[in-house]
Amino acid sequence: RKEESLRSSIWKGGWHAMIRSDAQRGYMTGVSLPLLTLTLVTVGFTFLSFMKIVFMERADFELQQEIDFSMKSLETDALESATYEIRGNGKDTQLVFQKKRSNPRSTGPSRSDEGSMTYATQPKGGLVKFCRLGGTRGRGGLQPMTGESMFGDVTIQLFRAEALPSGGVHVILEGRSRRTGHTYRQTAVYPLERKI
Repeated sequence: RKEESLRSSIWKGGWHAMIRSDAQRGYMTGVSLPLLTLTLVTVGFTFLSFMKIVFMERADFELQQEIDFSMKSLETDALESATYEIRGNGKDTQLVFQKKRSNPRSTGPSRSDEGSMTYATQPKGGLVKFCRLGGTRGRGGLQPMTGESMFGDVTIQLFRAEALPSGGVHVILEGRSRRTGHTYRQTAVYPLERKI
């Protein structure tokens, strides 16, 4: 009878079904299942930690990219300008670049903001955005230059324009990522005449 039951168990489920005793099944459930659970929790935690690091790095990258882009735009307008003017101070500082006129005798259509570019900060949607206002290059109206990113949530902490005794302008722009809390600052000096 033992041989028949052995043969029938082999056909029904193989040797492992017959060899395991109740003690071995308890070992598999009591030790292997918690180890498997611990392994899955560890892998899941590691993956989530990695993703958090990736998102934090991306937010810092966007902070740096937005401040760099804003300063490059400032630089471009400063190089194309003849004079500058600083309006207001503190949080309401505005920096206005007056463009060089290639043909002052031109009789073409003129607009009140043609030839000037204004940089200022604007609170919008819980963020303080760095904006450009001007009518040159076919782009009129208010153009936000920061705060339009997916990860960064960049807000401007400091925008300052100071007239230098040598005749130039010193510009400081500092942004902070609300996601990471990190700040990034750029400064530049532009040798321009101050408009009186």
